[in-house]
Amino acid sequence: MTFKIVTPRLDLILEDIAALEAFSESPAKLASLLGAEVPPHWPVCGADVITYVIDWLKSDPELGGFGAYFIIHRDDRKLIGDGGFKGRPNQSGEVELGYSLIEAYRGQGYATEASRALADWAFSQPDVTAVRAETLPDGFASQAVLKKIGMVFDGEYLHPDDGRVFRWRLDRRNWPPSR
Repeated sequence: MTFKIVTPRLDLILEDIAALEAFSESPAKLASLLGAEVPPHWPVCGADVITYVIDWLKSDPELGGFGAYFIIHRDDRKLIGDGGFKGRPNQSGEVELGYSLIEAYRGQGYATEASRALADWAFSQPDVTAVRAETLPDGFASQAVLKKIGMVFDGEYLHPDDGRVFRWRLDRRNWPPSR
């Protein structure tokens, strides 16, 4: 856990296998590694996602900054969510961004702050041409976050499990948006 993206209120710490395995043993072990409280309702998507991420990291040990990040609230010293990329850029140079926050920290600009920092980092990489994201049609808060960082609606598709899904996109030529 050495790579970190710093924002005015957050530390985004790149997740690694050792930290996730520590969580699997005990949330207290992860808390000790992070120097931050790990709330009982983290990860937001459920603990089974930890095994998936460990397997993903093992399958691509050179993933670098295109992985997942712990989102730490610096003043509270609390793990408030996670976010990051769903892998390296594809052949067109696109990366997909995702995030989730625990409920108590939603609606306070943290998702926007983290997403903007992740997009900044992505566009600092020469091979990245665009940052993409997906939301459900009723994910109004997430759609607002994506619009705030400059993403535009880029169509929709039918997902076999989730139904209608909206696509969002931010091209390098439009970065950074006016802030």
